[in-house]
Amino acid sequence: MDLKNMNTEELEKLIEEANKELSRREKTLVVYVHDCKNDSDYHLNKYKHWSKRVLSVDTTKTNEHAFRGEFLNVRSEHELPIGTIVVEACGDNIRAYKLTSSGKERFAEAKRKSMSDFIDKVAEEVLFAQVQKDGGETIKT
Repeated sequence: MDLKNMNTEELEKLIEEANKELSRREKTLVVYVHDCKNDSDYHLNKYKHWSKRVLSVDTTKTNEHAFRGEFLNVRSEHELPIGTIVVEACGDNIRAYKLTSSGKERFAEAKRKSMSDFIDKVAEEVLFAQVQKDGGETIKT
């Protein structure tokens, strides 16, 4: 496989597939739950809720479709590897978390109608997490 001859979309797909396989091999898992998991049915039905394990980010998009990965059930617990990046929404509020051994740590927050900076922050964290997972070094700005 010659990476230099692959286009950007093919490379992103390869990274996504590689991340899925690496995640399957991970042994250290933590429990993730959406912030609204235990809220009333009224709340969960009134506002749009979703949660996604982010494997890659398309920074050319300016809405929630920028995040590539697997959707997580908002009403369930999920065991995910430490270092996983999760984006979740409750109505117009959207938040990004990095899973750590002590739970989830919020690193970005935005409103759905102004997500450009948020998307860039998530893309940076996803890239940083991938480099860390690969054992490489990077300077985080």
